[in-house]
Amino acid sequence: MTVDAGRCAGHGICEALVAEVFVLDGTGRSTVRAGSISEADRLPVEQAVACCPAQAISFSEDE
Repeated sequence: MTVDAGRCAGHGICEALVAEVFVLDGTGRSTVRAGSISEADRLPVEQAVACCPAQAISFSEDE
């Protein structure tokens, strides 16, 4: 999973939905926390991808 820093507008929806996975950095842009995504976080991550107004998050089922 990646967050395109050039597209991220810092809305923070992803962090609000899945704070275990996403965090806003010092510039206000979203980044992915280190580590793998748990099965419990998979559906909320997919929701965060769908809710991102800037479409800055990419996520593959293989991840």
